Amino acid sequence: MHVQRSLSSILSLSICGLGLGCNGGSETTEAGSDTQTSITSASASTTTTTTGSTTEVSSESDATSSTGSGTDTGPTCDEMTCPDGVCLGGVCCGVDQACGDVCCEGGAVCSFQECQVPGATCVDATDCAETEYCEYTLGEEREPPDPMCMGGASLATGKCLPKPPECEDGVEPDPDAITCLVPCEVMPPVDDFAIELKHYWGGEIQAPTSTDVMMTPIVIQLDDDNCDGKVNEKDIPELVFSTFSGGAYYKQGTLHAISIVDGQIEEKWTLPDVTQPGGGLAGGDLDNDGVPEIVACANPGPGGQSCCDALAQNTGVVALKADGSNLWSQLDTGKVHCGYEKPAIGDVNQDGVPEV
Repeated sequence: MHVQRSLSSILSLSICGLGLGCNGGSETTEAGSDTQTSITSASASTTTTTTGSTTEVSSESDATSSTGSGTDTGPTCDEMTCPDGVCLGGVCCGVDQACGDVCCEGGAVCSFQECQVPGATCVDATDCAETEYCEYTLGEEREPPDPMCMGGASLATGKCLPKPPECEDGVEPDPDAITCLVPCEVMPPVDDFAIELKHYWGGEIQAPTSTDVMMTPIVIQLDDDNCDGKVNEKDIPELVFSTFSGGAYYKQGTLHAISIVDGQIEEKWTLPDVTQPGGGLAGGDLDNDGVPEIVACANPGPGGQSCCDALAQNTGVVALKADGSNLWSQLDTGKVHCGYEKPAIGDVNQDGVPEV
């Protein structure tokens, strides 16, 4: 018996064998004891001839592959056809797009075994949503550093990606296919808490030098030291405080803003005769511009003669911008009584705008 067959021929023969007959292009010729049946389908032509106990099946097919798809799929993906990638499902996938058994497409990247489309450009996580982090490996090449930015450092940039899930208790991620992260806890060693002097400002206490201090300085970021376009905890903090001279802590205070740059004290600005030097300070973003302001009890003027006279104990309030310029002032002591007090800043009525 000589048999030639294709997949479509086998299917056609099987269907005809189950029914009483096959229509749609069938033709039967009877000659003696020999019976010839011709079966035609869309993709193949099959002829069956029966002589006694012998059956011969011949077929002609227009299919070009064993699948009957009529499409030449080309060579199978291997190291020769995909030298710079990974074969996934018979397809050559770039190494950067390979994600487990999936090839990421449409600009997506593999992040913790899932294809993710990178979000906004970021310098740190504050540029991203709460559910995202800043992935620096996706950032652009750094530009030459600005010598005015925190010692000439050049900040890295990245792209926002969804934060990875935390691993369940007792689950250790596969180092070759990390899908979750174990919560990180650092327990620093107990160290010596003895006070050690690192920096010292002032020292000249004789009048008219204004270096006497009788209030608690505040620590606050006033400018963009690292040139990332934001004023936040990444910048070098400033110390802001009031001073006086000759023991007169009740009038004509000088306001200072200093910072520590490369281990050296740097004076940012100094404003004479603006504060009640015995009073405290407050810092906060009063106008929602992303940069904090400074609030202080106002200078009572030169007329006060002692710590306890009316001028020293009852002053107005001033608000200064981060560069020391005036934001606003309220000097009507019939409305404000500051003196030796310390202002406070908070959103009292929850309207999104802070009050003093």
